[in-house]
Amino acid sequence: MKHFLRFGSIFTMLAVGFTLNAFAATTDDATLGSIQEDVMNYLEMNHPDIEFGTQEYIEYISDVVMFDSDKELTELSNYEDIQFYCAEYLHELDEQQLNGDLKGDVPFIPSDDFSKRTIAEIQKEVEEKAKIDEIAYQQAKNSRPNMIASNYSASAAAKYAKSHATRYNPMFNAHSKDCTNFVSQCVEAGGIRMARPSSVSVGITNTTKYWYSDPIGINWGESSSWVNVDDFYTYCINKANTDKYVFTSLSDLEKKVQVGDVVQIQMNGSNWYHSVIISDDNKSKGGYLYCGHSKNKLDEPISSLGSQTGYRIIRF
Repeated sequence: MKHFLRFGSIFTMLAVGFTLNAFAATTDDATLGSIQEDVMNYLEMNHPDIEFGTQEYIEYISDVVMFDSDKELTELSNYEDIQFYCAEYLHELDEQQLNGDLKGDVPFIPSDDFSKRTIAEIQKEVEEKAKIDEIAYQQAKNSRPNMIASNYSASAAAKYAKSHATRYNPMFNAHSKDCTNFVSQCVEAGGIRMARPSSVSVGITNTTKYWYSDPIGINWGESSSWVNVDDFYTYCINKANTDKYVFTSLSDLEKKVQVGDVVQIQMNGSNWYHSVIISDDNKSKGGYLYCGHSKNKLDEPISSLGSQTGYRIIRF
């Protein structure tokens, strides 16, 4: 992967007459912080109304990583690095949400540790985690080979998804990064029962042993497995005994996916950063369709996804 030669200020670049095509490639050890600077410089030149960390910024980078939405940005020499950064920013948002660090409309600014990490470091960690996850998956399947949930109604899950893709259900909490919270609601509507501890605490409890979302007065008690991409996957594999399939191409995903499946996405070996649910199979609309939150999507063709490089199906 390549990234831009850095300059002290975007105004310096403008003053000496640089254009976007004049950014030069350097080495392959880009940190997320340095890529973030590139993104901010680009936005200041092209979209000065988008402020870092705001909901508008989050939606912008979501569109970049999922749909290649900014065609001028795709022409930059480090575009793959930028997409990787976008995926990791959304993953970090997902993680910090568990810690209760997201406060209303306050911009989300990643930690210093996030900014210092390199693409290579993250890819290595993700690869190692994938090996551990595969061992856990095989152990679960060997110990419970015939326990795939028979009471799951894919059609009921899809019906719920269509009903609440753009109209949030007031019977559940809503989050800044709401994708997995929404998917959990769909799966629960499809017949997978919540699993609660004997006592549910206010806030998000970090656990992959349970899976629940309960109102507690004016507050909510939720498990991290209900709202977090990775923890949802871990719970499903170890406790719900789901099947899983991993692909590196959209065409392979389209051959295997079914209505009611949950699909999670990664970019260039990044952490898994997004969850959606397959809501329909409609040839006239491009084949399999999905619903999702963050950003809200109702019956969008999965073929509309941009240059994603990793998909995993979670099948109940």
